[in-house]
Amino acid sequence: ILLTGSRDTMMKKTIRENTHAAYSLHDMNILSVDVVGNDIILRTQSGLVETEFPYGQPDGYVEFHNVRWNYSYAYLLAFSGNSGTFSGEKLFLKDFLSANPTLGFTVMDETYGYNCTKYSGYITINGKFHECFLEIYHEGDMVFVAEKFCSNVKTGRERRLLLAVFLSFYMKHSSYIFIVPKTVLGTLSSFPFGIQDSMSLV
Repeated sequence: ILLTGSRDTMMKKTIRENTHAAYSLHDMNILSVDVVGNDIILRTQSGLVETEFPYGQPDGYVEFHNVRWNYSYAYLLAFSGNSGTFSGEKLFLKDFLSANPTLGFTVMDETYGYNCTKYSGYITINGKFHECFLEIYHEGDMVFVAEKFCSNVKTGRERRLLLAVFLSFYMKHSSYIFIVPKTVLGTLSSFPFGIQDSMSLV
């Protein structure tokens, strides 16, 4: 957007579009966060929630790649309601996860920034109720991996696929990769969604 200013100068406005993830963890209960090297696998009690109609809830999990542990934190705040003074603690995320392998962390909100994903919600630790924030700084992709059931219209058979959705902060749209056995590749054209003609085996 270009605006005309004084003395024939031009003002340029640049719009930052909101990040629209394909899935949400809102109201989900995170049971575990597994650390595999510099990657994280985050699992909830009841999968993922699709953010577009028909708002399905497939089984699945979330991956974070190339996590920078020196910039990833967990915040525990004494619960004080919507406003008021509070006391709390800031910990390195890796130390927090080591001390709490089974989380039971209920997600209320999720926000995305530059190479960063933040979850806010509530957790009970040692019988104490806390407001909690998980801040994951990752230089790699954030990946939603969801199980999908796709029907073959001709035969009525169903096949289960793992749909990996890569959320990139540098692209306007997310990228989709369907992970299937080699024996399924020849029948993908019968599924009720669009698939690119070019496919490669890895």
